[in-house]
Amino acid sequence: MKLILTLAGLLVTLSVSSFVSADKVAPPKPAPIPGDAARTLLKGVVNKAILPLYESLDAKAQSLVTTTQSFCEKPDSEGLDDTRDKWAEVLSGWSKTSGLLFGPAVENEIDFSIYFRPAKKAVIKNVLAGEGDIDLTAIGKAGVGGQGLATLEYLLFDRELSDEQQLSAFMADEQRRCDYLVSASTLLAKNLKTIVHGWVSDGGNYGEAMWTAGEGSAYFTEAYQPVELLVNSLYQSVQAVEIKKLGVPLGLRGSRSGKPKAYPYKLEAWRSGRSLANINSTLSGLQSVLVEGGILQWLRDNKHADLAKQ
Repeated sequence: MKLILTLAGLLVTLSVSSFVSADKVAPPKPAPIPGDAARTLLKGVVNKAILPLYESLDAKAQSLVTTTQSFCEKPDSEGLDDTRDKWAEVLSGWSKTSGLLFGPAVENEIDFSIYFRPAKKAVIKNVLAGEGDIDLTAIGKAGVGGQGLATLEYLLFDRELSDEQQLSAFMADEQRRCDYLVSASTLLAKNLKTIVHGWVSDGGNYGEAMWTAGEGSAYFTEAYQPVELLVNSLYQSVQAVEIKKLGVPLGLRGSRSGKPKAYPYKLEAWRSGRSLANINSTLSGLQSVLVEGGILQWLRDNKHADLAKQ
């Protein structure tokens, strides 16, 4: 809650005129952050926080592909543990970027192919039970419900089976489960690479577009607009933690009867037991943007030290 209030204050401070608080009361509308100040701030955020977060995520995804390939060459318990660990690293990395769901991360709804949940069990089972090859084409045709991090979690974790039973599943049926694991990991890494490519100078160059916003820009006509987009996205990410990741699953929000009713299966990553770890990763990513990205320092330098302390 404290972080939500801090970001709400940040929204007002940076003049995000489109923001409306939870009680539907619009904040004051001071003059927008000056263009040069906005560009300097954004350049730091992009180069010191956003790009490092995505580049780290990209590297983790590539490592996951290598690990799944090694595991499936000779499935054993150590390889299964390693694959699970690498998957968890990618999930954590994606959670750290949850406050950055704009631009390349949502173009053509690519974010759904990365983490659509819950995974569609029927879709996954149909692919596994089919007769055709399980490759990138097959995973692509399966749709978002049979792709991405949630699907990989379904393949790697089953609370009703022992590790030995789960390991045997990767060796059964001509290793189709392994084929699925490798192909889904490869597609995931490819999609994450697409997002990273959209940010960098030799790709879509969205990062530079944020700090060069203004007349002639293909994305932003005013320098304050990418600031507005960024801070709104950060705020929405924190709200999602409070409501979707905690409130609804724990029965603290969204009960139609007015009485608390928990929905544990709505917890993020419940199969792997990483629900709390994901929340911590989300908050860690937000902290990176605020601290390493220089937003808190900007507040201190511009007579908003009290807000920065929050």
